[in-house]
Amino acid sequence: MLHQLYRCYGKSRILVLSLAVAILFSLGAGRALAYEALFTHSEIPGGCCEEAYAVQPVPIPVQPEPTAAPQPMKYQINAGDTLYNIARTFDITVDVLTAVNQIKDPRSLKIGQELIIPNKFIDIELPSGTAPTVSKVLVSTLTAYTAGMESTGKRPSDPGYGTTYSGSSATEGRTIAVDPGVIPIGTKVFIDGIGVRTAEDIGSAIRGARIDVFMNDLSQARQFGIKKNVLVYVLSA
Repeated sequence: MLHQLYRCYGKSRILVLSLAVAILFSLGAGRALAYEALFTHSEIPGGCCEEAYAVQPVPIPVQPEPTAAPQPMKYQINAGDTLYNIARTFDITVDVLTAVNQIKDPRSLKIGQELIIPNKFIDIELPSGTAPTVSKVLVSTLTAYTAGMESTGKRPSDPGYGTTYSGSSATEGRTIAVDPGVIPIGTKVFIDGIGVRTAEDIGSAIRGARIDVFMNDLSQARQFGIKKNVLVYVLSA
């Protein structure tokens, strides 16, 4: 919309043009920017003209893009599993588990079969865009370790310092030490209250369901202490 306003002050005439334009839509981000352009032209006796042009962006609030709802957890049946044990592990009833998965005969369960676990979610997504499948649930004891002498017996100058059993570099936020007979090397797990970690290392004191979480800082590792009865979801490949 174009507004023209003429005002006369003696021999001077000032023309004020105020132009408000909402343009420049970004199709990819779904955003718009509004620009208010102000153009002032003044004529001064004697033929001298002065022009001033200013552009100031005026942001428009953008609604956040909706996020996809988390997908229900899936559990992969192992040898010896029963509906009762699975339901008890995930704190749901057998009736609910049976109804959600439309199981007519409990004896028809097969090893490797996937069951939907209602009202249970893991807030991660695989590269394929699908929700992860849980192959095993462990009740673990957690401790923490570092690459230093107090944990590995190695100094920074020693060969293999900071290198895990799998050959990768120990990395905080990713590496855990496990019993490979319980959690195979290379397996991803979701640790309740901590997040996703990868089994990359082993340790002489790590047996059964116990897990050692790698940390860079010794003081933080000591402060971590011992955490018992932590649920660990072993994710299938």
